[in-house]
Amino acid sequence: MLNNKKSIVASIAGALLLGTVLSAQADRSKPDPSAAELNLGAAMELALAEVPGTVVEAELEQNRDGKLVWEFEIVSADDAARMEVDIDANSGELLNSEPDGKGGKLGKDGHDERN
Repeated sequence: MLNNKKSIVASIAGALLLGTVLSAQADRSKPDPSAAELNLGAAMELALAEVPGTVVEAELEQNRDGKLVWEFEIVSADDAARMEVDIDANSGELLNSEPDGKGGKLGKDGHDERN
């Protein structure tokens, strides 16, 4: 009976620990947009000023330095490339503008050439 109680206590402790770890991971992967000084619309305007085109993906992330960053994937206006543009979510500073890591170049039909 003592072993049974130890087993139950160990199971409960393990479940609590796992829940804490999963909760911490969820908090890191999806920052709260209200924590950003710059809202999505304002950040998107800055990104499109850098790379005119169509935004196909936008998300708020926390980078390795702890900064909140709006990350955009933009298909250029001439449909020639898919660009990644990162905007600091607090200052509005352009942090990065480069072909996205998924291949970057688009085919004549406007779709990623890798597919």
